[in-house]
Amino acid sequence: MTSDTTTAEIPPDAVEGSGNQSRLAFGLAVTAMASHNDSVVAISADTLDLIGLRGFHDRFPSRLIEIGIAEQNAMGVASGLATVGLRPFVCGYAPFITARSMEQLRNDIAYANQRVVIGAAASGVSLGVAGGTHHALEDLALMRALPNMTVIAPADAYQAWQATTATDELSGPVYIRLGGRIEEPPVAGKTGAFQVGEAQFL
Repeated sequence: MTSDTTTAEIPPDAVEGSGNQSRLAFGLAVTAMASHNDSVVAISADTLDLIGLRGFHDRFPSRLIEIGIAEQNAMGVASGLATVGLRPFVCGYAPFITARSMEQLRNDIAYANQRVVIGAAASGVSLGVAGGTHHALEDLALMRALPNMTVIAPADAYQAWQATTATDELSGPVYIRLGGRIEEPPVAGKTGAFQVGEAQFL
């Protein structure tokens, strides 16, 4: 499925406020979406600051669930909320939100084709100093193997914003692969076009 979401929809200060970090751009985008859609809710697996949801918490405290280091539970809760018509965004560390919660991801989210967005920060080796337990090298393979799952790997903070807002047009589950606590160089930049399902070559 494709979306016509383009850079024209990026507010002037949105990505600059993220410090060029895709994980924070995701959180800012979710907060912006929540401001005009009451069905948007956020579920944090101990990632309020990691993924830039502190502003969401301050503005919409009743629509944020801090579930703690319990990624399996986060998936079950997200599936339940989606079932009753809410729009859950689940946020966690990439290695834990995928591998640790794979059974719930497969059965509760993917097989059920639930409209859940998963924001996975610290993908790859972007959390290098934390060691191998906090590296996510297999997350793409795991998530691409799931039925109904749309997998998006934004090139930079601008695309992270665009990918997040583009999920408004998608009907099934979405996995967005985000960076760690580092500034990411602009690749596509503010003027780059973005479309779900379309790869870009440098």
